[in-house]
Amino acid sequence: MKRKICIAGKNNIAVNCLQYALNFFEKKEVCVILNKSDDFVDGWQKSLGLFAIKNDIDIVDIEDVYNIDNLIFLSLEYDKIINPCIFKTCRLFNIHFSYLPEYKGVYTSILPILHGKSYSGVTLHCIDQGIDTGDIIDQVKFAISEMTSFDLYKRYLEEGEKIFVKNFQNLVRNNFLKKNQSCDYSTYYSRNTLDVKDVNIKFNQTAFQIKNFVNAFNFRPYQLPFFYNYKINRLIISNNRSIKKFGEVIFECDEFYKVSTLDYDVFLFKDYFDDLKTFCKSKDICSLRKIIKFTLKDHSTDKNGLSCIDYIKKI
Repeated sequence: MKRKICIAGKNNIAVNCLQYALNFFEKKEVCVILNKSDDFVDGWQKSLGLFAIKNDIDIVDIEDVYNIDNLIFLSLEYDKIINPCIFKTCRLFNIHFSYLPEYKGVYTSILPILHGKSYSGVTLHCIDQGIDTGDIIDQVKFAISEMTSFDLYKRYLEEGEKIFVKNFQNLVRNNFLKKNQSCDYSTYYSRNTLDVKDVNIKFNQTAFQIKNFVNAFNFRPYQLPFFYNYKINRLIISNNRSIKKFGEVIFECDEFYKVSTLDYDVFLFKDYFDDLKTFCKSKDICSLRKIIKFTLKDHSTDKNGLSCIDYIKKI
């Protein structure tokens, strides 16, 4: 009997990997499990639910696949912890967004940047009874210097798809090697690790730490760091040692704040994305001209998958 494929998860990685799997399996041999957040609408990421409906792929609940003994289960950004003891199959795999054994758990786009790490990675591993503790089948490591969490997440998606394509046929054939995760450098973080709603920049730390914070919480579809009345989308560390009390504004203009820290002054660049959208919608060309020079270098996208340039083109 040919094996049944189940892809559980969300976003581009789940949709694109499903498309790849359909090159080798008929639609009736494939099913998907959706995250709670799937609203069946494509935005800055594709909707697995929408793709499944458009392509006549069965959408099932996790309980529906427990008793399928010829199942290959692939977790691609799935939002539930899998208990392998409940499944008849042992062919349970996950693509985790970190270079395991480091950064098991959540916030893998935020924490490596917040901690000042120079690298991260993507890992394909077997699912066991722990959280991201299963044997490693394959992984890739890459530099993350100067990345924001949004940049890093997009890189995770790209590398995750590559590692899926590279290993998919071997997973299907049950022809792969695996290795135990080392206890050295192994770390785990739960949802209690961070308050992701607290995006106010705190200056009683070094400029390097503050820069890491700004980059770590720069994920436009969800949030940006905040200082006074502005969202902040970028930070540059100056060559000037701070002589004023940390957190004191040394200079302010339309483009940025210059603020003291524990060691070096920093430039915090104000974000005008929301203003630009408002002015474009109201066709307020006069106001738009005042801020447009501060937005043209920003190529990030919002929840709708649109950039500043996209909104300007709509006028």
